[in-house]
Amino acid sequence: MFIDTTYLLHDQTYAFFATLPCLKKNISPAMLAAISERMSLLNSGEGNPMFGQKHDEETLEYMRENYSDARREQIGKLNRGKPLSPETRELLRQAALARPPMSNESRAKVSANHATVMQIEITEINDPSIPPYTARGILHAAEYMSCGEKTVRVALKGNGTVKKTYRVRVLSRGQVQ
Repeated sequence: MFIDTTYLLHDQTYAFFATLPCLKKNISPAMLAAISERMSLLNSGEGNPMFGQKHDEETLEYMRENYSDARREQIGKLNRGKPLSPETRELLRQAALARPPMSNESRAKVSANHATVMQIEITEINDPSIPPYTARGILHAAEYMSCGEKTVRVALKGNGTVKKTYRVRVLSRGQVQ
């Protein structure tokens, strides 16, 4: 089997032709690492032969069929239970710390899909031209109306009026899509 690769080394382009056994015997590990790194850089982004390509429907359907729940579980089991080295744990920790915080939009979606969510519609009594606002729970409703959580709870049990300005009512409880 012949390997035909182009790599950059010392700002010059070299063509490299070798057989796989010769590659292991005649090249130092440092040179092999340099070639591997350069190949990785050359094949990333626009240099990747698949860059901008799309799979056709037949291929997508084939991939969907082969990646079943059983296969997904099998792949998940590969690393489950294996101890992680301190270096790996530190890398995972740093990646988690570098991750941006969850946006308010994402937080709202998570909250809306939570099993105990209560969606509350808030309408302004004094200005009916303002469209109703849907809050994702009592705390969110209280924050929107600048009042306490207990005030919203009392209003929901009573006549639904908060601060003589807002009317609240429960739209749904439980799982919301």
